[in-house]
Amino acid sequence: MTAGLPLYVLNSALLTRTVHAGDTAAFCDAVQAQTHLTPTAQELILDQTFEQLPEHARTVAALLSIAEVPLSGGELQQLAAAAGITRPTVTARAVRELASRGLTQSFTDGHTALHNALRPLAAQAAEDLPAQTAQDIAHTLSRLLEGHRGIARLARWMRLLAETGQTDVLLELTSLESFYEGGYPRELRAVMADLADDADRDTISRLEAHNALATWAYGEDDWDTCARHVHAMEDLVATGDTIGPRERVLLATRQLPLYGLAEDVDALDAAFETALASIPAPSSYERALRYSYAHGLYFAGKYQAAGGAAAELADDYRGHLHLENAQLFGDTTALREAFESSETPDDYKRLADCYALFVKSCRKLGIGYGPVAFPAMKLYLFTAAWRSAVDLGQDAVETLMQVGETRTALDLLDRQLIPVANDYNLPEDIVGLRSQRAVVLAYLGDIAAARAELDALDHYQVTPHQTYDIEHQRRVVERLAAHPPTPGS
Repeated sequence: MTAGLPLYVLNSALLTRTVHAGDTAAFCDAVQAQTHLTPTAQELILDQTFEQLPEHARTVAALLSIAEVPLSGGELQQLAAAAGITRPTVTARAVRELASRGLTQSFTDGHTALHNALRPLAAQAAEDLPAQTAQDIAHTLSRLLEGHRGIARLARWMRLLAETGQTDVLLELTSLESFYEGGYPRELRAVMADLADDADRDTISRLEAHNALATWAYGEDDWDTCARHVHAMEDLVATGDTIGPRERVLLATRQLPLYGLAEDVDALDAAFETALASIPAPSSYERALRYSYAHGLYFAGKYQAAGGAAAELADDYRGHLHLENAQLFGDTTALREAFESSETPDDYKRLADCYALFVKSCRKLGIGYGPVAFPAMKLYLFTAAWRSAVDLGQDAVETLMQVGETRTALDLLDRQLIPVANDYNLPEDIVGLRSQRAVVLAYLGDIAAARAELDALDHYQVTPHQTYDIEHQRRVVERLAAHPPTPGS
């Protein structure tokens, strides 16, 4: 009946003592008599357990359900106050009541979360809260979560912005360089789609919503969807009466890669020159345009021109940010200090983008890119651009392998790149990281571990491209097994 699970054993004992006067047989008979009304005996046990909780404990359970993420004691008390529980002692007693029944999870940092098994019942209790109380709780939680960088809290905050009608704040977030790098909830896209289609919204808000949707599609190589949103942006710019330089540059930065993808270099050049003539130089607008133009060249297959443009723009960003090469290519501490004290942190992400485009162009040309992947990776890590950090980190691993620093390459994978992919919800990057790790292990002479690493990937649902990558890496491993590399090679 309890399947031996501690949560159900504990609460079965409590119900036997409090409801059935300690008569175990009576408790079992009561559960068995009602299991035809519920899917499982365990669900019935939890139903009765929740009903037996004091009112304040049920309310606190509802608050933890609304929060979805672990909360500190102080944070939970602020939510409780929004729900009408103003005395901290009452909140603390409610938490102890839930914990004594195994209905919460406690973390070493003092935070508390609801046990997953209780979430459906607690969610129902949350739905029964008065509308104004629920709204006060949502706004309080939004304020508590604002400013946190952990992926779970960020994602919950963003959904709260949509739920509480704070769409203007959500639109501001879409302008941040790191916004599209996180594993944020996909339901935000539906919110953006509604904003983009809302004829009652102002032109600039609709333009920004279409830009967000185009950027998401661009990141997923969904070019048809990207083009559709860019065309909508063109219509808004053509008909809007509040369009300024920022909005025109925003549109141009989305048009240029599409011209490149179509390999229409003439249109790419013309659009770039037209947009460039309308804005001051040097300026943030000019730098954004130059980067999009370089990316357009890359998509058009003009890799040498794209790499050159990216390198030149990187030098300009470096001058703009007053960074020395020693900071970029040396110890991480100096670069982090410069980033944390900067008034324009997004420009560090843009500098990383320039380095990344240079690396990608060199890869296409089959030429070396030197140590450039290292500052790009570090800058992406500083700016929370996790997916890009992993991508450039793999290039950094390749650089280390080429100079014989194989053990350092393994450390980079194990201590930074794989943990980042795990911690920030990037499952699609794990396959590439682990297959690369297999090759590094093989170069270190551990063929058995390399094979085991590749065999473990059989449990993943992989794309055709990933399948090809795994098989390629497997051939490399077997070649190294047959012909081990000489030390230093």
